[in-house]
Amino acid sequence: MIHRKLPTSLQDLPSEHARLCLSIKRFLEENLSQNIQGTVIVGCSGGVDSMALALILHCLGIDVVFAHMDHQLRAESKDDANHVKSFAAALDRRCIISRVDISGLAIKYKKGIEETARQERYCFLEQVRKEYGAQWIATGHHLNDLSEDILLRLLRGTGWPGLAGMKAVDKKRYLLRPLLTTRRTLLVSFLSSQNISWVEDNSNKDITFKRNRIRHTILPLFEEENPKFSNVAHMLWSLAKEDEEFWDKMITDVFSKIEGSPEYFWIPRSELITLPKSLRLRVYIEAIRRLNIGQGRASTLFLLDNTLMKGERKKFFQFPGNVLVKLEQDKVIFTATIKNT
Repeated sequence: MIHRKLPTSLQDLPSEHARLCLSIKRFLEENLSQNIQGTVIVGCSGGVDSMALALILHCLGIDVVFAHMDHQLRAESKDDANHVKSFAAALDRRCIISRVDISGLAIKYKKGIEETARQERYCFLEQVRKEYGAQWIATGHHLNDLSEDILLRLLRGTGWPGLAGMKAVDKKRYLLRPLLTTRRTLLVSFLSSQNISWVEDNSNKDITFKRNRIRHTILPLFEEENPKFSNVAHMLWSLAKEDEEFWDKMITDVFSKIEGSPEYFWIPRSELITLPKSLRLRVYIEAIRRLNIGQGRASTLFLLDNTLMKGERKKFFQFPGNVLVKLEQDKVIFTATIKNT
């Protein structure tokens, strides 16, 4: 239990940590082009990143609601939930706890533990967001996570600009990642200065999970070759952000001409074949993303495009999340379920 008084404003913090909070505030304003208003749901695992995020937003005067999912994958997971609940109470903030049998769901849906946990977690966060009428969900992803994400995307064959990692703001999913360009060491220092403890998830050391293998075996090799690899990741992310803003405008124009419904829509072939190849590929990516959270492999996207430009018909392409793309006589159909047309 946390009984002592915790900081509630920037004035309660040492100057260096007040500056950290202000830098994160500026980062959000630059990426949102506006101030945060209303309630923000913070996905809080009890780890150093999400605990620091919640306190930073709280000290910035933002109304925070804690949301914690107990995945029931570890014997001590209930202790993690209690730690988050105690921290929220010490800040006089609301806290929502959900307990989900991730292992059971993974078996039921024949999916991996990581994928199931991620999907259930974001579904839970969205439910809490709607319940409290919040505009945003904030997660504690930081610069170290961004470096890992770039390497993961490289292994998957993700194209540009997606290769440069997760976004700071995902307006379509109401997601904010305020710490994305902040190093983990700064978050550790921030909480330590306030004598605030956090939980360590031992499963993060289990290298049977791909992300953990990246973190503990592959990323250290990159950092050995270039100790400033996180700076490289940050620069790559910044360049991609500029490119993406340009492409988003181009893609929006194309999607203003689509027909159908959110789950089943099509684009005229005559419209697609007149576009530059680089834009066509991004249109496919956006169409798939609208139907399911995730990305198709670059090799499949290139095959789809080559088949389209050869003028072939009655061809099907399957993408992750049961997304189907069908080439018809006069249109290209995108659907989350197979339909006869």
